[in-house]
Amino acid sequence: MVAIYAIILTGNILPNTAGAKSYFFAESCKQLDEKIRVLNSGIGRFLSSLGVLSLGFIAILFTRLRFVFLTFISIFYILYLLEFSGGIHHNNYRYQYVFYAFAIIGLIDFLSLNLVAKYSKYLSLLMLVLGLYSVPKNIHNLNTSIQFTQNENFTVGEWVKENISKNDVILIHDAGYISTVTNSKLVDIVGLKTSYSAQVNKVTRLVNCGNDPRAIDAIATKFNAKYFVVFGMWDDIFQLTNSLKVMGWKVEVADKSRDGAAYRVYKISK
Repeated sequence: MVAIYAIILTGNILPNTAGAKSYFFAESCKQLDEKIRVLNSGIGRFLSSLGVLSLGFIAILFTRLRFVFLTFISIFYILYLLEFSGGIHHNNYRYQYVFYAFAIIGLIDFLSLNLVAKYSKYLSLLMLVLGLYSVPKNIHNLNTSIQFTQNENFTVGEWVKENISKNDVILIHDAGYISTVTNSKLVDIVGLKTSYSAQVNKVTRLVNCGNDPRAIDAIATKFNAKYFVVFGMWDDIFQLTNSLKVMGWKVEVADKSRDGAAYRVYKISK
């Protein structure tokens, strides 16, 4: 029922952002054993990131909500397994955040059970201690994210602001900070912000298991793109600049002064 409702409402069984990503990443054609491995890894890392709160998923099995929880979680993970197993890992596992409510409700209901209530104070204290134990790790992860944002996102955003005309179109795949500092037109090649890109990826990358240079060529041509800002790791994995070259584009490093930066800026022309 959840899948049918999603298809009727949005035309896709996944959330809009995950749906667009599933076309770009094109993971539906991967072998089932590989999908299962990736999915299990994402679930494990998500549970690890929750710390003591993950106990709520065990606790909820002892409450009246267990059938609802098991039904929903089964449908959720089956859909991701079939369409977008790697999406479970994206953005600190954010597509799984929908389960927070189940974990919290599970703990509350479990501690209120008659057989458990008399021990609830001790169990609450134990969970507090376990929660405090995970604080240093979470602070470290937060600081790492802040440093990356300051050293990479901020610097590439400022470079674009100072060196690229507002009349030039820029291809991107991450429309976060950069969209707040430039007046240039940004075209998202994944399709989260540019719906045309999602349509192109659906009939090219998705059909050909991701290996189709026609996708980025069609998007760049449609919008007459002049620059391409890309995360280096993404470029290495998905061969994005190479795809442009294969399709006849001239690709030149534009930000030579930022050599070694995580985000790269290329000037492109055809």
